Amino acid sequence: MPEYRTWITVAGLSFDDEAAWEPFISALEERHAELGPILSWENGGKDALAVLATDAPDEAEAARVCADAVVDALHAAGLGDRYPAALRVGDAVYA
Repeated sequence: MPEYRTWITVAGLSFDDEAAWEPFISALEERHAELGPILSWENGGKDALAVLATDAPDEAEAARVCADAVVDALHAAGLGDRYPAALRVGDAVYA
């Protein structure tokens, strides 16, 4: 199976709100470590960008697996009022 990387935007989870994003990335790391989650920001730090990778038979399944992980981590962090606002999928390329 190919490996896909996903970029999932969580709108309104800003860099300045450490009390929200720290529990979120902790939940991603604890509950979905196999996806190698990385947290970054876009839109000037206004929106979180979760980067995850997974082996999947196709891009649709990669999107589902990674979006489900983000939603699960949001709930675990008490952030059920947030959701994935945008999702991109591409082949994982390693240099």
